[in-house]
Amino acid sequence: MSDEHSRAYRGWRMVAVCFAVATLAWGFGFYGQGVYLAHLIAVHGWSLSLVSGAVTGFYFVSALMVAFVADWIARFGAPRVIAGGMVATGAASAMLGLLREPWQLYAVYLLMSLGWASTSLAAITSVIGMWFSARRGLAVSLALTGASAGGILVVPALQVLIEARGFTNALLIGGALLAFVGAPLALWLIEAPAAPPPSAARPPIQGKGALLRSFRFWSIAGAFSIVWVTQTAFLTHEINIFSPVLGATGAAAAVAATTFAAVAG
Repeated sequence: MSDEHSRAYRGWRMVAVCFAVATLAWGFGFYGQGVYLAHLIAVHGWSLSLVSGAVTGFYFVSALMVAFVADWIARFGAPRVIAGGMVATGAASAMLGLLREPWQLYAVYLLMSLGWASTSLAAITSVIGMWFSARRGLAVSLALTGASAGGILVVPALQVLIEARGFTNALLIGGALLAFVGAPLALWLIEAPAAPPPSAARPPIQGKGALLRSFRFWSIAGAFSIVWVTQTAFLTHEINIFSPVLGATGAAAAVAATTFAAVAG
């Protein structure tokens, strides 16, 4: 089937797979940052500025890498790029529980930035763009709802697991989930269509240099960046802020509630 409006269209299967990928990628790579930050401070006695500096570096480096994700997908294929990103994120998450020195924190976050860039927005929209033209907006929005599912489901579950098994063991389990479930899911189920979706009027593709010189691009990117930075900063520190009042489990539930509120409206 090549009709995007048909429920039998194979592209909808890719939407479901990307939803699952987004749930894991955002759950551990984005929303999980608040869990990591709070526990790294508590376990090691490191300062807030030290740990949050590593998290800031993680987001900065991953933002630079995102610009090259489409090139990686064109060269290596989406399944390999996303599966590799899952392995990198899983390995980095597991290693966060094994840290001993501050420099290791920054090295692990460098690895995680590669994983996050390879599994987040650019990767998922690239996959969906291969399959959809007329209904691309709907398909992307459904796939990226998995990102919110990551905040609602993964953060509370991870916090419960930490309380049951300890920080180190919980992150080892989480890392294994990404590497041994998320990576095979991407590698075996993500595929490219036999032919790209038809489009009556495809705009010419602009290079990165042309975009970076475009005022229109920066007027949009700048506005979204302000919103993104504000949201990210709050979510990263939310558990650390609310844990003294709500406890760690209650603070994790607050992250889930914040995420649900963002989805609802």
